[in-house]
Amino acid sequence: MNSCTMPIQKIVKNPKKYHGKIVQVKGTVIEALGLKKIRVYAIKDQSGGTILINTYRKLPRVGEKVKIKGRVRNNYTFERKKILIIEEKKRIKK
Repeated sequence: MNSCTMPIQKIVKNPKKYHGKIVQVKGTVIEALGLKKIRVYAIKDQSGGTILINTYRKLPRVGEKVKIKGRVRNNYTFERKKILIIEEKKRIKK
């Protein structure tokens, strides 16, 4: 994959097309939640799209701008619900 970022809205509108693919997105952190077994944060980009990012790294702060590369999962199960997430593989320094 090249170094271009993808609009989040494009992924959200067609999650089956991107399921399992590595994508790069950037946006502003609007929420962050760290539990014992899961760390998740939500980002919103200029396309107006919002998506959840699953990470094993330290959570970014709300308001922080991030750029990440990760794998899209449109069947991630959380509390018996299937949700669309990106599994963070790399957080790119800006």
